[in-house]
Amino acid sequence: MTKKAAGSHQEGLPFLFPETYTAGSQSHHRPPLSVFYCYMVFTHYVQLLYTVFAKKLALNGPAERRRAMEIQISHTSMEPIYEQIAGQIRLQIREGTLQAQDPLPSVRGFAREYRVSALTVKKAYDLLEEEGFVHTVHGKGTYVAEISANTVQEELQKQLESQFLQALAKARAMKLTEEEILDLVRMLMEEYR
Repeated sequence: MTKKAAGSHQEGLPFLFPETYTAGSQSHHRPPLSVFYCYMVFTHYVQLLYTVFAKKLALNGPAERRRAMEIQISHTSMEPIYEQIAGQIRLQIREGTLQAQDPLPSVRGFAREYRVSALTVKKAYDLLEEEGFVHTVHGKGTYVAEISANTVQEELQKQLESQFLQALAKARAMKLTEEEILDLVRMLMEEYR
């Protein structure tokens, strides 16, 4: 099957050396090792580049629609993680960092990138969808919704009311009277001016 290459003492590895070999009734010439090596390195490099760029595009969507979305998750905070995620996405939408029709990362991609449960991300996306900040197209993904200034103002007012309710609950737990609470609010308002 093989013919020893000129000057070669590697008889057991005929496929590494340029030589002629016969398979059946046909005679073939093997290219030198450098050709195989270059081909293998080149194909490996192309596969690596494809994998890196395909993964990046899959996580972030098409390049022309991609926006930087930075989320800071605190595992020590008393605020649930899904609310942290929803709050930060909401803020980025309000500030214009995320604009209408910008895609959000897939639930699994987000969960993998930020090392949280996919169910937590899904809960955050569902909350944002319920509030009207995003919409989901089944089979396509979740996108930032077209929102008006009224929607943003209503959301801010809801958050303010929620914070006031929490403060009132704390004041009641401290057994403050209604008059003491109002005095505290008036004092804070004067300091804020």
